[in-house]
Amino acid sequence: MRLIRAIIDNILILETVEGLASAIKTLITDKTMKARVRALGEKISSEDAVARAVEIFHRYTKNSLQVSF
Repeated sequence: MRLIRAIIDNILILETVEGLASAIKTLITDKTMKARVRALGEKISSEDAVARAVEIFHRYTKNSLQVSF
């Protein structure tokens, strides 16, 4: 998550197209960043996003949903 936060922070402070292009170039050419992005991609690919979304939905609605007759 730190990598994602760093990317978002850098994108938010970019003021020009050149700055964005530079950030993207760093992501695809810097070996350390490339490895971290690849690892993040593998982690995301291995997750069951639908099951996780359902789990979160149930956790947050568990106590708020009450059935009364």
